[in-house]
Amino acid sequence: MIIGAQLYTLRDFCKTPDDIHETLKKVADIGYTAVQMSGIGKIDYALFKEYCDECGLDVVLTHNSFDRIINDTEQLIKDHEILGCDYIGIGAPAPDQCDTAEHFTAFIDALAQAAEKIHAAGKTFCYHNHHLEFEEKENGYTAMEYMIKKFPKHVHYVVDTYWVDYAGTTTSAEHLKRLAGQIDCVHYKDLIEVEKDGKIEKTMAPVGEGLLDWPAINAACEAGGTKWIVVEQDICDGDPFECLKTSYENMKKWGYR
Repeated sequence: MIIGAQLYTLRDFCKTPDDIHETLKKVADIGYTAVQMSGIGKIDYALFKEYCDECGLDVVLTHNSFDRIINDTEQLIKDHEILGCDYIGIGAPAPDQCDTAEHFTAFIDALAQAAEKIHAAGKTFCYHNHHLEFEEKENGYTAMEYMIKKFPKHVHYVVDTYWVDYAGTTTSAEHLKRLAGQIDCVHYKDLIEVEKDGKIEKTMAPVGEGLLDWPAINAACEAGGTKWIVVEQDICDGDPFECLKTSYENMKKWGYR
């Protein structure tokens, strides 16, 4: 498995093309050889690819808006040809797309149609989870259960390890086992518990610095066919570059590069 960096972690340093160029250099200097294009400022796809090639970075995954995936599918596919990227993802539904079972089923049904076009073009549509997909909506219904039943097998899941364990209804390792064969790209993110105002709260940490069962997660990914481990940390206690470096150094000890 190859380690990539999710640029959303570095979104505050990716506002302009020049910012993005400098950030990609720093990511490569840490040792990463791949990136996910997400959360960055506006940049021409060909220019972004040029910068990545210069830094020795593959573009392995993107996150895109629901509107673009549904209404601009053909151009989105062409843009991914420019990037040399096979995985077209969505980061999350809008609040009004997942507040009820009815709204979420409509959201997934629309994505399923776009996923067929993406598959026909030789690309793979991927869904990235948060914790909401594991919460019961009505009569035992959960969004994740509906997705697994509704989406065809060529759809993949960018399992976010932090959010699965945050939800608390299953573990990342068990969820990854369930989705074996549909987890080419996985988001690695650790979880810690901190005391705030007399209460214990869950928050994010570099990979290997928290409470998640990484031996079990790694084993599930390896058995399930994961190709790309993408490190993401939405919230960093300190310098995001240092957080990505800590994750990378810890994962190197596990034999990943």
